[in-house]
Formats: sequence, C-alpha cells, structure tokens
Amino acid sequence: MQDVLLQCMQLCVFKYWEWQDKLEERMEGAGEEAGPLETPEVIGIAKGVLSSVVERMIKSEPEDFELDKSSDFSSGSSVGQKNRVMAKLVMNIYETLLEFTFTTGEFRYRNWPLYKGVLYYATRASVLYREVSL
Repeated sequence: MQDVLLQCMQLCVFKYWEWQDKLEERMEGAGEEAGPLETPEVIGIAKGVLSSVVERMIKSEPEDFELDKSSDFSSGSSVGQKNRVMAKLVMNIYETLLEFTFTTGEFRYRNWPLYKGVLYYATRASVLYREVSL
C-alpha cells in the first residue's frame, strides 16, 4: 500500500509542475509578465518526502528487506507469500522513485549518482521479482 501512496504523491507533484508550466505559457502568450509562482506548501512537502525516500532507498540493499535469491518465495508458505508481496512492493517503490527522479527536471552532473542508484536498484528489484515469479 505504501507504493500507491508514493505514486499518488509523485503524480500530484508532477501534475502541479505540468499545470504551472501551462499557466506560465498562457501568461507569456497573453503578453503578461509571468512572475515567479509560489509553490504550495503541500507540494514542497511531497517533493521533500519523495527526495528523502529516494536517498534512503539508494542506501538500502535488497537484503535490508530480507530479499535475495536465497529467500523463500514459494506460494505454499506464509513466509514465501510475504516475500513475494515484499518484492513486488519494493519493485513498485523503485519504479515510482525512478519516475519521480526523471520527472523533476533537475538533470545535473552532480545528480548523476542519484539517477544511477535509483536505476540500478530498480533493475535489481525487477530482476529479482521476475526470477521469483517464475
């Protein structure tokens, strides 16, 4: 369920930026002076939370979630079912964070380790989930 909450937060931030860009384009098209728009506090908080989760998830290893190839993923045991759910949850969180990272539009060389880390761990989680789903 946490992955859905993060997806909603990411979507809200993205839609706000999209709306802000359209508003600025309309104002410029009408010949009005487009001053800086004030970002609502909730958008700033959501962006801060997502940025914090990105940094924390990059520092995490699959083993921190008790997920690795040696874990039990059988559908016949409760531990295996829990591990399958956890693997899917972690994979969805990384996908959401990957989307957030690339939609922030702050592509700078100093941010490259951040992008690389999110992509690396999203790929690892995806491969792990595909392997255990077979």
